Amino acid sequence: MTDRQVVIINVGANVSHGSLRSPLFRDHTFEFVPISEGYVDGLPRFSSYKSKCGRPPEDFIPKGYLNQAMHDDPEFETYTYGDSPENNPRAANLRRLVRGDSILFLARLVEWNEVDGWGLAGFYLVGELVLDRVVRRSELVADPELARPVSHNAHVIRWLLNRYLEPHNFWVFIGSRESRRFVHAVPFDGELMTRVLVAADGSTLKRHKEMTDLLFVGSNTRACRIIDDSNRVRILDEHIRRHC
Repeated sequence: MTDRQVVIINVGANVSHGSLRSPLFRDHTFEFVPISEGYVDGLPRFSSYKSKCGRPPEDFIPKGYLNQAMHDDPEFETYTYGDSPENNPRAANLRRLVRGDSILFLARLVEWNEVDGWGLAGFYLVGELVLDRVVRRSELVADPELARPVSHNAHVIRWLLNRYLEPHNFWVFIGSRESRRFVHAVPFDGELMTRVLVAADGSTLKRHKEMTDLLFVGSNTRACRIIDDSNRVRILDEHIRRHC
């Protein structure tokens, strides 16, 4: 289906989080490691992280993080994603989405194996939320029962724990049954990015000679990017199918 909009949003642990990294395994399976919430009481800890590969979290989550709270968003159990597009300029494009549109999650993954440990980093698409509906904080305030189907979302967990932890009117995007966490990470490099994304003025994205591929992709995906051109959506869909 190409007659839809697609948003690409950068999520999870990245270079700014130091030793906290998401591992990419030799067969291109992966673990999506969320960012830290610090030491907020009542929130899930990294020590409770549920590995998809069956490894204990201690294998790839540094010891210093295990007792810290994690902001597990997006979550791939009930397929929700929370953000504050009314207050966060980087998330503003999320306001344009309607039912049937997609959110593609882009994450920085780092090669890892038992022998060599950590290796090279790269950007990969790790999952897709096909939008079914949106629940806003203001609606949860008016009807707390609406929190039940989104109770696994990190923003809702924080809000239920302490309303002051979530002062903005956050939105929770709820995925349909078509939503999925990819089994294999889908590479997203600078060459693909220039084929599916454009600059704000509609021109081709420009890459400085000294820019690494990692920096080029990272600098152009700090804010969520929307694709509303059917040809570019088709290119992206075909690329995902080749790797999934």
